[in-house]
Amino acid sequence: MRAKWQITAYFEITFSSNFHKNDGFILWIQQLVALWVKRFRIFYRRFILALIILLFPFIIEIVIAALIPSETNLINSIRGVVSNFGSYDLTLNNYTKQIVPFYVKGSVDTTSLNNHISNYFTNSKFPNITLNRMDQDNVNEYVLSLRKKDLKNMLNNYFVGMSMNLTNDTKLSVTGYFSSLVFHSSANLINEIDNFLLSFLTNDLQKTISTENVPLASNNTLSGSSNYLEVLACLDSLPVSLLNFFNSVIIAFMIGIMVIHVGRERINGSKQLQMLSGLGPFTYWLSHFLFDILIHLINISLIIVDAIKNDETSEIKAIAGDETLGYFYLLLLISCFSWTILSFIWSFLFKSEIIGFVVLVIILGFAAFLDIIWTFLELLILNGQSTRNAGADFIYALRIIFALVFPNVTVKRGLYNLKIRSNKFCIDAVNDILAGLKFFQNSFLVAELRMSREEKCKNIVKL
Repeated sequence: MRAKWQITAYFEITFSSNFHKNDGFILWIQQLVALWVKRFRIFYRRFILALIILLFPFIIEIVIAALIPSETNLINSIRGVVSNFGSYDLTLNNYTKQIVPFYVKGSVDTTSLNNHISNYFTNSKFPNITLNRMDQDNVNEYVLSLRKKDLKNMLNNYFVGMSMNLTNDTKLSVTGYFSSLVFHSSANLINEIDNFLLSFLTNDLQKTISTENVPLASNNTLSGSSNYLEVLACLDSLPVSLLNFFNSVIIAFMIGIMVIHVGRERINGSKQLQMLSGLGPFTYWLSHFLFDILIHLINISLIIVDAIKNDETSEIKAIAGDETLGYFYLLLLISCFSWTILSFIWSFLFKSEIIGFVVLVIILGFAAFLDIIWTFLELLILNGQSTRNAGADFIYALRIIFALVFPNVTVKRGLYNLKIRSNKFCIDAVNDILAGLKFFQNSFLVAELRMSREEKCKNIVKL
């Protein structure tokens, strides 16, 4: 009986020990730290995925910054460079080495014409041209037969050809043949034929016609500028926003990759198991949110380090220069909160976390590309009009929706704004073209100013 009492007493003492249990704020902090430790251990155990998450955006940013040429940085270029962009002197010397087939016939003696051809197409004046005199008037058929034999004759040779007919000493007709695959071949050939006719009919090789192809100025001044291409360089479209587009794709990857962990915990039941242990939903999601923000901060810092370059002509210098580097970092820092929220919401939509990751990256990347297309469509719909229309307003509404729904599009727009923030010409041009004038013209302030101006004009007339 005594032994039984000792055993009973022993079990009572063991199970009635007073353990200290945390509660309230201390328990919440303990759970949060435990979840962070769990997430960190899972993160470094999946070291291959961890390396991809941390280094892949940084490596891609390095490659993009190295591959994008400086010439795409049109906004920060000298205005004269942008204004002259697109001008083109019409001459056959614009092409590489080529063979020019030609045929000469006439109702009169063609000796003078043949001599002039030899004197005009000299090696010093046309070093890349080799003349090929034809025996029959079949220049077009001859070139087509050569193209059928070898595809190189279509791409690398026989860009133009001519057939000349001298009907009398003062009348020469020239038929030109040009390849539609060669840039400005028809215009170059016409200008060269004009020069040849001028020199032949005047018997003076010194007389020439210089023709320069320049984009026509718009009928509307476009913010005081007569050069449409210069204004186009200020818009959020390719190739000006090429770097912004690639950065938005990088951000799409950073958003999508975060779907994998939370999606895997939901699919394999780990999330439900943690909830059964007394963990609240708020604590669970907050721990993941803070950990993902930490990973994003590391990625952002690596991107900023890569973006710091001393080359003033570099494309990336426009958004990560001395004046804009802080704004660049702040933009990415604020945006990463919406990145994490989107990845959490997206993790509920798929039964496979990998499929969810791939689909999200594709959708975000395609949205960034469509945002560039919307800008082109809005510009085409406006077509130089001074006021907006329903079509342009619809495209503008689509762009607003895209910026609200897709965080990477928001970042792309922010990077574009950083590029034009110090360029008053681009700001005025974009406002005039895309912002529209009807809201400003119909405003109460403008109406009052217009009325005041009319009253002053009447007073002046009376005086």
